[in-house]
Amino acid sequence: MMIRKATLEDMKEVHSLLCELENENLPFKNFEEVFTQNLKSSSVNYFVCENEDRILAFASLHIQCLLHHCSRVAEIQELVVRKEYKGTGIGKEMFHTVAETARENNCSVIEVCCNQRRKQAHGFYEHCGMVKSHYKFTYLLGQS
Repeated sequence: MMIRKATLEDMKEVHSLLCELENENLPFKNFEEVFTQNLKSSSVNYFVCENEDRILAFASLHIQCLLHHCSRVAEIQELVVRKEYKGTGIGKEMFHTVAETARENNCSVIEVCCNQRRKQAHGFYEHCGMVKSHYKFTYLLGQS
């Protein structure tokens, strides 16, 4: 098992993992556009865990400077482990990888938003030492 930076060649398997995470078939053309754009960004870090050429997990870490923190902040946007590999420690290794990347980038904190329905994920993040301290509100914008 090896954790490494994601590449363009990982896109189809990462798409499959994100569809699993979101429990929906994400439009591949849109996914491809965002994935490709973010791979080029110095503020986005994509990681995969692979074993024998199969991707078992994916994590994304976005880094930005936020005024209300007066510092650099890292946010986990996605962290997903294939269903059949949950509970094997892969998620925790992925978390440690993104945490180390945040440290290397002089971030003061790591944040994560997690859907309310993902109770198991809430426990995972708390087990990793994260504290539930914020609410997230969303407002869907109509597509024209």
